[in-house]
Amino acid sequence: MSNSDNSREIFFLNAQDHKELQKSEERFRRITESLTDYLYTVIVKEGQTVQTTHSPACVAVTGYTAEEFASDPFLWINMVVPEDRELVLEQVRQTLAGKMTHPVEHRIIRKDASLRWVTNTIVPYLDELGDLVAYDGLIKDITERKEMEKKLRQSESRVRTKLSVLLSPEGDIGSLDLEDIIDIQALQSLMNDFYNLTKIGSAIVDIKGKILVANGWQYICTQFHRKHPETRKNCIESDIFLSGPGSPGRFNLYRCKNNMWDMATPIFVGGKHLGNIFLGQFLFADEEPDIELFRAQARRYGFDEQKYLEALERAPRFNRETVDLAMTFYTRLANLISELSFGHIKLARAMNEKTKAEKKLKKSNYQLKQALADRDKFFSIIAHDLRSPFIGFHNFIQLMDKHIDSMSHEDIRKLTRDMKKNADNLYNLLNNLLEWARVKRGLISYDPGPLNLNEIVRLGLDLIESGAAQKNISLGVSVPQGITIFADKQMLCTVIRNILSNAVKYTQRQGRISIMAQYQKSMVVVAVKDNGLGMNEKTISALFTHGQKFSLQGTEGETGTGLGLLLCREFIEKHGGRIWAESQPGQGSTFYFTLPAYEHG
Repeated sequence: MSNSDNSREIFFLNAQDHKELQKSEERFRRITESLTDYLYTVIVKEGQTVQTTHSPACVAVTGYTAEEFASDPFLWINMVVPEDRELVLEQVRQTLAGKMTHPVEHRIIRKDASLRWVTNTIVPYLDELGDLVAYDGLIKDITERKEMEKKLRQSESRVRTKLSVLLSPEGDIGSLDLEDIIDIQALQSLMNDFYNLTKIGSAIVDIKGKILVANGWQYICTQFHRKHPETRKNCIESDIFLSGPGSPGRFNLYRCKNNMWDMATPIFVGGKHLGNIFLGQFLFADEEPDIELFRAQARRYGFDEQKYLEALERAPRFNRETVDLAMTFYTRLANLISELSFGHIKLARAMNEKTKAEKKLKKSNYQLKQALADRDKFFSIIAHDLRSPFIGFHNFIQLMDKHIDSMSHEDIRKLTRDMKKNADNLYNLLNNLLEWARVKRGLISYDPGPLNLNEIVRLGLDLIESGAAQKNISLGVSVPQGITIFADKQMLCTVIRNILSNAVKYTQRQGRISIMAQYQKSMVVVAVKDNGLGMNEKTISALFTHGQKFSLQGTEGETGTGLGLLLCREFIEKHGGRIWAESQPGQGSTFYFTLPAYEHG
């Protein structure tokens, strides 16, 4: 083959490839144009958008053409609902900053002024240096999904409301629909059997005109009266208004607005009229229908006159005794439905109340067991700490009784100091124990008022000053004079006394204790800081808990039960505040508590 032949072959193959490429492009274009979602591309230079193109499918979503977007560079943001624009702009800013963004859901106003929900997904494109050169976006219409979500939320809300009404003893049954109460499937089956036996049609309709159960409806109704909008409206008006609420155990006979005879008996549940049972679309055997009246109805509503009159001929004709017997049956059925439905509601409510009572009792039993266990553990701790000082006294007295003649004045002085220390500990313990008992019996009154915090702190310092002086502990106060709190003076004095006493107990000689306070919104935060022994996490977690033995010996053998801190917690929480501690072993402790600030009127 010559070179010229080869050239022609190569040219021919390239032409074939070009045709295939054109076909692919055309196929892609048709697919793109048929999409209800649409793509757009933004070209970026030096961090700024310079060109945007929209695919033809933008019309399906927005109503605007690609040419309209090209002619108005702000159309893309102006069509966004004003409340959602900042969300969209932030997505663009994040993208231009080189960050990945999540899809954003927002609303747009279409060209035809309708509101639509869309989701905007952005995919960035970077060059070899990692700089943003363009990004593609996919706009997807999610309006149907949003509407379904809204309907689902509304449905869930209705279900929760109905369940609340059904199960709450105070629930108003009148706010329920009949279909929420009756067993529609069981009643439909019962009416099917009755119709097969008697050929008398019937229905259960709620007070809004909604048909819940039906059987044996006549041809003239199903094919004419219930199909035409005006005659159907007549049917519903008859069902709701002409039947009337009536009274339990009775039924109404009336001619409906489409001139057929109906009978109804009301369904009451819990004294509320929720619906009716109907026997309808019949004629009495002892009366002739007004044919001309029905001809006029056919012409008025555009019915096929011949077929309409034939349907009239097919309508059943009952004698009055049959109608009376049927309605007697349905009246009793209505009463049975009422009684069973209300009985089911009462049973459901009783079961719900029983379940709640059982849960409450179970919770109370658990809390009581915990309280008793904590109490027993707590009192065992108290008993142990009460016994220790008395044992000390007993030993001191025995020692003095046996050796007082041979003891020096210094020995007696040392024993006396030790006995005083035991007596002080015992006094503090008994004082806290009595106060704790009064709290638990509700004998301590709570009488809050405006107090100058600095003055209360000074009172507390006066009580522990001698103990601090014996250990050469310096006391620092940083409580502004102007801080006023709203608190019970006696309770607050107890809190400050206990926390300061603990600080002295666990601070070494030559140590330091500082008291600080500051406003924090509507509260005042008080802090008592020492540079004493400190505590580990386990001890901190047990500080304010009943039945926990956490008390450590002080720096000079001082003892305690931690009862004072439990009192502090009770009193602080009574004021609506909270108390906590921060500490590390060997680095001291800081106790914090909050109290409401006094707001001048």
